[in-house]
Parts: sequence; C-alpha cells; structure tokens
Amino acid sequence: MQRSEDRHEVENLMAKYCYLHMRGLHVEQAEQLFAKHSPGTAVQITNWGIYDGYNGVERCYPGFHTYLDAHASPDGKGTGHMSQHTLTTAVIEVAGDGKTAKECGFHPATKTGYSQGKWLAKWVWGYYGCDFVKEDGKWRILHLRVYRHFSCPLRQRLGRSRSRRPDEIDIHIPDEFKPDRPPLICGVWSNPQD
Repeated sequence: MQRSEDRHEVENLMAKYCYLHMRGLHVEQAEQLFAKHSPGTAVQITNWGIYDGYNGVERCYPGFHTYLDAHASPDGKGTGHMSQHTLTTAVIEVAGDGKTAKECGFHPATKTGYSQGKWLAKWVWGYYGCDFVKEDGKWRILHLRVYRHFSCPLRQRLGRSRSRRPDEIDIHIPDEFKPDRPPLICGVWSNPQD
C-alpha cells in the first residue's frame, strides 16, 4: 500500500515539475522539487552538460532557465514565451525499502519564443529519466535527465528535423550558467533524409 502511495507522490512531483516549468517558476522548481541534503543531486538537460549538487540545480533553473525565458521574448521579461512539457507513458518503480524511486517517460512538448526578430513555435520530443529520494519524509528529485529526440518548427515535417552530433550544443550558455561537466549521454537525433 505504501509503495502505491509513493508511486502516486512521485508522479505528482513530476507533474508539478512540468507545471512550474511552463509557468516560468524556476525558483520554485529548485526549492520545492529537488533534493537539497542528499549527496549526488544532479541535472542533465540533453547535451548542455551536467549540473552537480543543489548549487548546480540553482544555476540551471533559477539561473539559466530564467535567462532563457527572458531572452525568448522581445521585452526581455519572458512575455509570450511558453515551454509546455507533457509527461506520457511514465514508468515509476519504488524501491522495496521505500527510500528511492526511478521514473522514465516520454515528454512531447511545444515551445514558443522570440528569436532573431520573429516569433517561433516548435515541437520538442524527448524523454525524462529520473531518480528520486525521500528527504525529510517527502519525495525529491535526486537526478533529473532530459534527453531530446528532436526539435523542429511546428510547420515542418518531423522527419525533416536536423540531426545533431552528441557533442553539439545548439544554445549559447553564458559563463555564469555553464554546467559543471560534459553530458554522460546525449539525446538521440535521427534524420531519415541524411
């Protein structure tokens, strides 16, 4: 019975992650969702790299994600920017001792933003792979891994999206928001036209 309740709490935690992310509430994401006292807390977003420790979580979310939101709108405040991730096919397993859990699932997403003088909308398809730990009686994200399969404009056929090498970073990361180390594994990109 407890494992079933734990599974439900982990599922709600990831739903809250998506909700706060869409609203641009990145400070709340870090403060409410991630492990602060457990060793090994880390975030990897596709091929950006790995952010280690709770300080890394803060550099990635309130730091870099807030920076990205602001730069995806003409007013520099994030107005009109949206990043909506939806979790599907979640597979959640709670360890027998009830102290840790794992989750993986696909996340189709839509994004809007302002870039190079015009509004853009795109699909971003990928999956999450997460580890969770019970900290002070509440489930928290220990490791968050986001792997992107492809990203392309909404009006473009999905199979025409450009392939990427695993070491290719498609976004400028200012020095103050750089990850601590390179990614361990990157998303899978494929292009049947290549």
